[in-house]
Amino acid sequence: MPSEPTVAQRAALAGICAAGLLSAIAYGLSDPGFGGDSGKYLTVAQNLLQNGCISLSPPSSGECLPHWGGNQFPGYPALIALAALLSGASGSADPAAFVPGTIALQSLLLAVASFRTAIATTRFSGAFRAGLLTAVLVSFSPLHFAWSRWILTEAAATAAVLWIFAELLLSLHRRKLSILPLGLALAFAFFIRYDTLPICLAVALAAFMLHPPLQALRRGLLIALIMSLPVAGWTARNLAHGLSAMPQAEYGVGYQRGDGYYAWLATWTREFYEATLAAYPFAERKYARISIPQRVFDEPGGQTARELLARLAAIDGQALPAHFDPDFHALATERRAALPLQVGLINPALRAVNLWLSPAYSFGWKLELGTDAQRLVLTKGFEGALTLMQAKPVAVLGKAFIASYRYLLTLAILILCGYAIFRPTTARTPLALAMAYCLGKTLFVTLLGQADPRLATQPYAVLEIVLLLYACDVLRRRVRPAAPGER
Repeated sequence: MPSEPTVAQRAALAGICAAGLLSAIAYGLSDPGFGGDSGKYLTVAQNLLQNGCISLSPPSSGECLPHWGGNQFPGYPALIALAALLSGASGSADPAAFVPGTIALQSLLLAVASFRTAIATTRFSGAFRAGLLTAVLVSFSPLHFAWSRWILTEAAATAAVLWIFAELLLSLHRRKLSILPLGLALAFAFFIRYDTLPICLAVALAAFMLHPPLQALRRGLLIALIMSLPVAGWTARNLAHGLSAMPQAEYGVGYQRGDGYYAWLATWTREFYEATLAAYPFAERKYARISIPQRVFDEPGGQTARELLARLAAIDGQALPAHFDPDFHALATERRAALPLQVGLINPALRAVNLWLSPAYSFGWKLELGTDAQRLVLTKGFEGALTLMQAKPVAVLGKAFIASYRYLLTLAILILCGYAIFRPTTARTPLALAMAYCLGKTLFVTLLGQADPRLATQPYAVLEIVLLLYACDVLRRRVRPAAPGER
């Protein structure tokens, strides 16, 4: 079968993607999700539309104190603003009016990425079956479908990564690395979220797989130039307004406050739910509810940590005083000096395991059990899990399904890595690109102290496509044995 999809085949792929789009919008509008930086994104979007500025000042005040655009570059607030313009809600003083349009727009981004990826897999594999399965899986994957309902960057970041991977597949098909599409896609992804940056490893690997070294470097530098131009432009804007080049995180405890506390968390956190019991109460200024594992107090700096947390609890509900950041930074430095192996290697390794194999993450679905449930399982183990099963069986079973799906997908990919060494197939190159991205993403987030399984959403979306390519290749070879020298 020719690799170029026919008009009828394109229509079939578009129909599947449209079904995914409508389903995502319906689910999203039925129960929009808010959390983390949602409020910041909406505030920046309102200021952009109503005051013509990038700011976290109250939009009604018109104060417009310069800001970076949130904890990231302002790509996602700009998407929210665009959605509000398209939906006619741009003049509303209520940020909730921006939500329906945002859900629809980010669902559309995923649908477009699904279609583009389906075309890419069809061309790369030479089989419409691969594109058809890709359209179904990318449109309805349990690991990213539900993120469209959230006012968070996840859906847009997933769409951006899928777009990049589709361009890589098309580059492999043409045996020539695309320059302009990849440069633009990487710039878009970076403006949405920094942790899309590790996919540059896959782009670099593809360049050297497709071209001689000098040509690979030349094309890679052109891609980097296209990507860096808007980044450099926005950085210049930040500096011109008296801001630092890169955004400084807002933790909710006061302007430019809280960095020391999170630096300390990064020296001991090992898994996501352990981290949330320390991070979420802090961000909500509920300092008295902060929960720290006993092992932290038994290690070097433990007594100092007790004293600092006691002082925090005494100002429960208040903004964080400035002196706490240097105190926590000093505590983090003490831990790194006293426990270099644990802080630099053991803890990041455990976070990496948790990133990929945490058993209870909901991936955007309405299956949340709350922090009280987390405390119950952490303190009572299997007995606590049984109690939760009896109290909320639907949520627990939903989480079990998602975890099982992730574990099977991860196991299948690991098996394919071993298989690809001894039995080269068409899909071996996409697998190598995907693994380069996954490795880079894992190192990037865990060395920064992160263990949130949410950050594995984009790598999983890429791995699903690779698995489909292998499955289609196996089916093709059963029908027709591979010709000598076939790629």
